[in-house]
Amino acid sequence: MIKTDYDLLRSLLLMASVVEARDPYTGGHLWRVSQMAYLLANHLGLPEEQQLRIRIGAYLHDLGKVSISDAVLHKKNALTDSEFSEIKTHPMVGFNLVQQHPLGDFVKYIIRHHHERPDGRGYPDNLIDEELDVSIKIVSVCDAFDAMTSSRPYQKNLLIDEAVHRLNLERGKQFDGNLVSAFQELCDNGHLNKIVLHSATGQSLLFCHECGPTISVNEEDIFRHKTLCRVCGGEYDLSNRAGLLDAEFTGNLVGLDVLSPKPDLLGVDSFISQLPSDSSFLKAAG
Repeated sequence: MIKTDYDLLRSLLLMASVVEARDPYTGGHLWRVSQMAYLLANHLGLPEEQQLRIRIGAYLHDLGKVSISDAVLHKKNALTDSEFSEIKTHPMVGFNLVQQHPLGDFVKYIIRHHHERPDGRGYPDNLIDEELDVSIKIVSVCDAFDAMTSSRPYQKNLLIDEAVHRLNLERGKQFDGNLVSAFQELCDNGHLNKIVLHSATGQSLLFCHECGPTISVNEEDIFRHKTLCRVCGGEYDLSNRAGLLDAEFTGNLVGLDVLSPKPDLLGVDSFISQLPSDSSFLKAAG
């Protein structure tokens, strides 16, 4: 059987969704970064082929976190220097994972360089502004913005305006100044309101009574009408109110050690359905 480009792409996206499911604090992160990066690329008027590369590369950018230990991913306070050194390995691990994949050339440099900085203080290669493609700079801005506007055990999520202010403080240092200006235009026009603190189109992150907006549901949750906060283990009943999911705490806590990460089949298939229908588009862009 000959696999189409989108069959191959689906295999990568499903792997990325499993990796994301290992980290209890990043539910919906890949979807949000991909959506924001695509909006920014489109706002800048980049060629459609490049927009596609950015959209897919953003979804796959954290693939290398498969190698990060659970102890580090699940840690609820600041990382030590050695733990942060472990985190810093994920761009190269992701790059190495996709290098031999048939679609690897399409996204591998976004994966490898999404933590590089214009001032040369990024990792893993300490590249400087002139060496960074705009695709990489876009994913970098969106990745950092989503981290700031998402809940963490050591940090309450920032409001959009607060996060944009912090992006501006790093103009020309961590982020490309022109991209920050373009990104701020999207924020000022309300284009990110239905992405920030959402886990899919039209679905906001659900609130855990202990942890805040951290619950991202998957296909199995919807089928069972139950979900869990992967941060604290709180169990929630799911209901559908006016077309939107809602969660109510059952009073039960589940041991997080028994939870196993699963691929987000529904989310991945929804993502692919929004891409160009002609798979040769991938070949043209690659």
